[in-house]
Amino acid sequence: MNRPGMTLIEVSIMTLVATILFHAALSLMFLASERFGKQEESIICANNASKIISRLRSDFDNCIASGSKQDMFDFARSTVKFKDQVLEFKVLDSKSSHAIQYVFDEKNRMLTRNDKGVSVNLGDHRISKFFVVYQLLCDDGAIRSFPFDPEITSPEPQVFPATKAVRGWVKILLTLEEKSKGKQPTIKQDYNFKLFPYRLNRQLQSIWAQ
Repeated sequence: MNRPGMTLIEVSIMTLVATILFHAALSLMFLASERFGKQEESIICANNASKIISRLRSDFDNCIASGSKQDMFDFARSTVKFKDQVLEFKVLDSKSSHAIQYVFDEKNRMLTRNDKGVSVNLGDHRISKFFVVYQLLCDDGAIRSFPFDPEITSPEPQVFPATKAVRGWVKILLTLEEKSKGKQPTIKQDYNFKLFPYRLNRQLQSIWAQ
């Protein structure tokens, strides 16, 4: 006896089930793809941040103060300058001292390192913020910032003629952003860190020891 074929209702039910399963699998595939893309973009931002921090740390290890020592506070204060999105300081290599610049291009979201006429671009067009504060711990126990630290709410302490710098460091506020594909939110990574110039602080310590 021959088995009867499937009815139209059975065919419709099977088609509906197959369609639901297909759409569910497709949604899972898209979700996995978006998550993978977000993780990949986060890793790219982190790698770029790591390169920038490594460069800055290496350069600031060789940062030195130069100029007249008659005004000890000004001697230390003039070492690091950050103005109009340009960070500049002097470093000592095997032969002589020279200036290094880090120029932040806010429009192109890029940081350019200039050293002896050689320029290197950093950040891969992902930098949305680059702000530098040079801070000095003085012999009166107060910390003075140049420019003013936006994270400090108290007034900047006054500088007196006899004020001397005991120790210096650089506070850097760095943010990298990348727009995610699809409907995922923008990836934003904040890096707030401090660098302690080894040679500069040795200079300040040796002056105090005299």
